[in-house]
Parts: sequence; C-alpha cells; structure tokens
Amino acid sequence: MTDFDDFKNFEKDGWEERASTYGNWAVTSQIVPIAVEALNLSNDDNVLELASGPGYGTSEISKKTKNVLGTDFAASMVQEAKNLFPTLKFEQADAENLKFEDNSFDKVFCTFGVLHFAHPDKAISEVRRVLKARGIFVFTVWAPVEESPFFGILSEVISQLGSFEVGLPDAPPNR
Repeated sequence: MTDFDDFKNFEKDGWEERASTYGNWAVTSQIVPIAVEALNLSNDDNVLELASGPGYGTSEISKKTKNVLGTDFAASMVQEAKNLFPTLKFEQADAENLKFEDNSFDKVFCTFGVLHFAHPDKAISEVRRVLKARGIFVFTVWAPVEESPFFGILSEVISQLGSFEVGLPDAPPNR
C-alpha cells in the first residue's frame, strides 16, 4: 500500500454508501454555476468533470456544451448521476489514474473534490496530462472554519450534537 491508501478507501467507501442520500446540493448549487462560468465554455468544448458525485456540475456544464463527461470513483455515485441525468454521460474513473489520452479535454472541472483525493498532486498531474494546450482547470475547495461562516456554524452544531472523533485514517496534508 502507498501513503494514504487507507484514506482513499475510506473516502470511496463513504461515497459508495451515501450516493442516494447525498444532500449537499443546497450548498453547492450556489457555487456550481459560478464555477462553471469560470470555465468560459464554448459549444465545442470537450469537458471532463472529476468527482462529479450525483452529476450536478455535469448537468450545469451541459447547458453550455454537450461534450461533457462526468466521472467519479464511486460506482454508486456514477449510477446516481445516471439516474438523475439519464441523457448525460457518466463513468467511473479515478482522478489520480485517468484512462484518457493525453490532450483529450479543453476544460476540466472539479467542485469540492480535490480535498477528498488521497494524492491531490497526482490528480492535478493527471489533469495537466489530459488537458489540451491552453486548457482550463477550474476547481473549488471548502474554506477553513476560520474563514467560512457556514462551516463555523456547522462546526458548532457538530460540537454540540455530535463528535469529531470518527476514526479518520491519515489524510494528505493541507497545502
């Protein structure tokens, strides 16, 4: 096993379990359209979404181009995306080991997925490999609790009603 494989397995298992109950769309729905605008899409762009989850980003991108593929490493998330958006393309793929040819995509998109990668540097290298020259990679990450009022509130609620002690495996360091 390599560094952080336990973390990767923990993440994958968690997303496999939560696909049909993923309820983050209320929060991310406010960010996804803004992030998609940053892609500066044209009708002809070929776009890859990494960690697409149930497909909300892929759906938003499809409003601008029909050449979009949503990917996730959790098979149940891919199935959920196919159920929610049956006319769009989704497939299982590991962002750290993409099977696509070099220079395959004009744009790559990833909302809130990078912090779930066991090897984000490897995933970003893969993005660079599959992007065409002058391609665009747009990604978002959550802000630390100190910088985000939303996460400050969430953290306080968890402190009062739950526990942060959930037995997490070692994760890659924040950079």
